[in-house]
Parts: sequence; C-alpha cells; structure tokens
Amino acid sequence: MAVAESSRETTAGTLRNAFGNVLSYFILLLIGVLVFSIRLFSVIKYKSVIYEFDPYFNYRVTQFLTKNGVYDFWNWFDDRTWYPLGRVIGGTVYPGLTLTAGTLWWLLNSLNIPLSVESVCIHCTNFLCICFMGATYLLTKEVKGTGAGLTAAVLLAMVPSYISRSVAASYDNEAVAIFALIFTFYLYIKTLNTGSLFYATLNALAYFYMVCSWGGYTIIINLIPMHVLLCMVTGRYSS
Repeated sequence: MAVAESSRETTAGTLRNAFGNVLSYFILLLIGVLVFSIRLFSVIKYKSVIYEFDPYFNYRVTQFLTKNGVYDFWNWFDDRTWYPLGRVIGGTVYPGLTLTAGTLWWLLNSLNIPLSVESVCIHCTNFLCICFMGATYLLTKEVKGTGAGLTAAVLLAMVPSYISRSVAASYDNEAVAIFALIFTFYLYIKTLNTGSLFYATLNALAYFYMVCSWGGYTIIINLIPMHVLLCMVTGRYSS
C-alpha cells in the first residue's frame, strides 16, 4: 500500500514538473514574440531602412564581406572612409557583428530563403535580442530559479534603455555585444556550479565572441579575474 502511494506521488510530481517546464517554455516563447514585436515597430511605422552613420557603415562592411569573402574583408583598405586618409577595415573594426550577419545571410540563402544583405542587417538585431532574452533567462534561472528567469526576461524585453540600442535597423555593435556579455556570464556561473570542462570551453568561446564584437569586453576581463581572486582569498574554491 505504501509502495503504491509512493509511486502515485512520484508520478504526480513528474507530471507537475513536466507541465511546469512546458508552461515555462511557452511563456518564454511569448516573451520572444514580445521582444521581436517591440523592436519591429520602427520598421512598421516608418520604413525598412538603415539609419545613422555607424549602422550604415556596418551594413556597407557586411556587403563587402558577403560579396568578397573573409580574406578580402580582412585585408580591405577602404579609401572612402576617413577620407582622404582611408581606413584598413580588417584591423580597425570589431568583426563580431559583421561576421554574425554575414553568417546568417549565408545560412538563409543556403536554405533557399533569398533575403538581401540589407534585410538581414535590418532584422539581425531582432534575432540577437531574442538570443539576449534567452541568455538572460538562463543566467537568472541558474542563479535564482525559473520564475526569476522569466521575470528578468520579460523586464529586459521592455526596458527603454536597451530598446533604444536594439530596434530594427539599428545595426550596431551593442546588439550582438550585450547578448555575448550576458551569455559569457551565464556560462561562467554554469562552469562554477558544475565544474564541467565542456561549459568552461564554451565560456572561453563566448568570451572570444564578445572580444570580437565590442570594446566593452574589458568589463568581463576585469570582473571575472576579480571574482576568481576573491574566491581564492576567501577560500571559496574546491580542489
């Protein structure tokens, strides 16, 4: 009798957990739709065009990358930028955003989805914002739990300061860099909690992606060593 009751309780607990996971993923999907819709408003209200100097320069660089390849991009001397001096593009830009958009364009065209480079650049920020929302959920869930993760995701979906840097057609480095920043911190905490070499390797790759994307990588290169040093001083580490 006791065994049967224990079995029923275990089954009920499993069903509750499964239902909770499905509900969490469904809510996360709705948050993703909200993230995408808010940032698409400028394109719907006005028109699908890249504006401001930096986004248009990034678009022009992405055009060159998709047309000529990575090697020519890396050695490209642009005589129309910083005129009349010109500019060595491969050695003076953070290539993370350009390579990300170029890879998305290549994947979509490989799947017979013939989007132009301009369309990919305009909506690339929307895709990266959804990735940022997912990284925020994972980071907060790892620290506090599923409920806190969903709350953080929905709040960051609507925070005005981030929306101003991530609307559609705002094709700038912050769109990819903030996602890489949060994802690097998530993988760092995941590595600490699990001690897994797999997550440590992913953490190193995410940090490399962040360095390729934005000068703000100094935030990570300062905070993580400071935390490691503090753990060593206070003895909060395992051997």
